[in-house]
Amino acid sequence: MLGDLALDEAGLIQSAHFEVQVFQNGEVLSQEVPDGTKVFYTQGRVDYTLSKTGIRSTYHYDSSTQILLFVDSDDFRADYYPDGSLKEFWSKPDQKRSFYEGGLLTRILTSEGAE
Repeated sequence: MLGDLALDEAGLIQSAHFEVQVFQNGEVLSQEVPDGTKVFYTQGRVDYTLSKTGIRSTYHYDSSTQILLFVDSDDFRADYYPDGSLKEFWSKPDQKRSFYEGGLLTRILTSEGAE
């Protein structure tokens, strides 16, 4: 898809907004947005995104179709509540997990199991 075209006086494209979308049977399967992020869909909902730097954000939905977000990389995983506030942060190199409620840190669990 090409949009937001800016043409010069000669009619040449100076800038544009460009996205690649993949369709199957009328449904969007995936798309690549201008910042290089790839978005993948299942049954019309965002399943996961993959940033240009390789960070994967996985989207889950509860029974009321609220989005539950999980961001995963080689270094960390972050889980969020439906309101967007942080639920849990897991630092993979040191295996430390931090838990949050209402935006406040409630506990830290180390790799040895200490709190």
